[in-house]
Amino acid sequence: MVAAMLLPLQAMAATLSVEKFEISENETKELLIDVNNSDMEVTMVEFYMTLPTGLSVVTEDDELVVEIAGRTTYKKHSLEAKVENGVLHVLLYSGSNAVLSGTEGAVISIKLTADPSYAGGKLVFKDQVLTSPDTKESKPAEFSYNLSEDEVTAYLSLEKFEINANETKELLIDVINTDMEVTMVEFFMSMPSGLTVATEDDELAVDIAGRTTYKKHSLEAKVENGVLHVLLYSGSNAVLSGTEGAVISIKLTADENYAGGELGFKNIVLTAPDTKESKPTDFNYSLIGEGTGIASVKQQVSDNAPVYTLGGQLVKAPTKGIYVSQGKKFIVK
Repeated sequence: MVAAMLLPLQAMAATLSVEKFEISENETKELLIDVNNSDMEVTMVEFYMTLPTGLSVVTEDDELVVEIAGRTTYKKHSLEAKVENGVLHVLLYSGSNAVLSGTEGAVISIKLTADPSYAGGKLVFKDQVLTSPDTKESKPAEFSYNLSEDEVTAYLSLEKFEINANETKELLIDVINTDMEVTMVEFFMSMPSGLTVATEDDELAVDIAGRTTYKKHSLEAKVENGVLHVLLYSGSNAVLSGTEGAVISIKLTADENYAGGELGFKNIVLTAPDTKESKPTDFNYSLIGEGTGIASVKQQVSDNAPVYTLGGQLVKAPTKGIYVSQGKKFIVK
């Protein structure tokens, strides 16, 4: 039974990724965190990263070796990093609302060291927030980066999908399996209120797409308690053609009450012909319905509480931007 690396899969305007990284016991190496933001400018990056046993962040002069890399400078941005209960918290921000240069590449460098007890594992990224100058936020799903060489990696991905009230559209489920052949795919998908799987001739409109045929695979789909269960399998142990692209098509219908939400994917299993299994982490895919969007949230603060910019400057009358008061960040739109 083999776990798989899950990449960020939400249809968000900006995401984090990890440049190729390998480390063995008794080694110290640099981990580079990239920001991919072709659809939005980014001024602030925040995330939490858990490390496997035996792997830790290097310290020099009692400071964590977590630094700005590549697409900005300390003149434009500030960087804060701390470790609590084995979790690294990183915050890159700009008091002047400066944006990262370019749309992809390394932004943060983390020096990691592996002690004699290190035997692989995963880097897990949680609670990611990438903020634009106008305070819109991209919050990619939790993902993990696999550090174990002997683990097989295959995972699900969704092609870009948007739907509004009173629409019916096709959702395409991709399988990414560059490191293993896949013969069987199974998952459970929950849907937000107002969104259902379409039916045709009293059958769910869930079909095989692209990388196989009904001659090679069979498909079963059913909905119980609002959750869609999909199983794609082959009696002859046939494998999917290629290593990426659409495998399953799901036709979804949004009624008049639909207002966005999330598709939730759980209990994902991708099986190889030799019965090895890849079980990616559960993930959510964010949907935006008509009339919805990324809303600014304003923190209620006391009239007498001091307000500061992210750079630490006291502000008497906050205008549009991100501020800190009573130890909490809030947004003025």
